[in-house]
Amino acid sequence: MNTIRSRTKSLRRRVACAFTLRPTPVREALVIVQHATVIAWQRRRFRDHGTRLTRAGRRGRPAVARELRRLIRTMSRANPTWGSQRIAAKLAKLGISVAKSTVEKYRIRARRPPSPTWRAFLALGGHPKPASDGQLKTGQS
Repeated sequence: MNTIRSRTKSLRRRVACAFTLRPTPVREALVIVQHATVIAWQRRRFRDHGTRLTRAGRRGRPAVARELRRLIRTMSRANPTWGSQRIAAKLAKLGISVAKSTVEKYRIRARRPPSPTWRAFLALGGHPKPASDGQLKTGQS
């Protein structure tokens, strides 16, 4: 048993010595570098990747066609009670696949009157009135 173990130990030693003495491609690849160097390499790689993407001309999502935007606006003007989901469903029936969020982005929303102010509320009869329990109560009654 000891002879087998000693043979494997000596074989390992010989392989380790041969590996350390001879310049091999594997050994040349095992170069010790500082942590900051590796971080700098990664940053450069990340920056170059972004540069390559912008040079390719593929920036962001593809634009929505002008005709489709015009159609969404026309449909929302003609049907002010329709929501984005309904317009998207009607466009899907026409064979145009568009997301609800895209319709929300391009549809025309009906203008709502501004909410009344506190002064307007009081002018309409909402002034404080004494309640039966002695507390002040606001309202029409």
